[in-house]
Amino acid sequence: MGRPRKYKRPVIECECETCGKQIDRPYIYTKMPSATSFTYTKGGEKTARSQIDGAEITFHCNTECYKEYLYSK
Repeated sequence: MGRPRKYKRPVIECECETCGKQIDRPYIYTKMPSATSFTYTKGGEKTARSQIDGAEITFHCNTECYKEYLYSK
């Protein structure tokens, strides 16, 4: 019996941005704005990425769907 995994991908019911399939364990890509557009304090209260203005979060089936998404833009 092996060691348990340290990280398990979260179960999120969503739709792929590229092909439109329903998925429950997506590949999540987050595009963040430059660090100068929001305040960051070391040791301060944490802010969710989805709550930062200018952050763009996309859900995909896998890395191949993500590459197709990039080429279609």
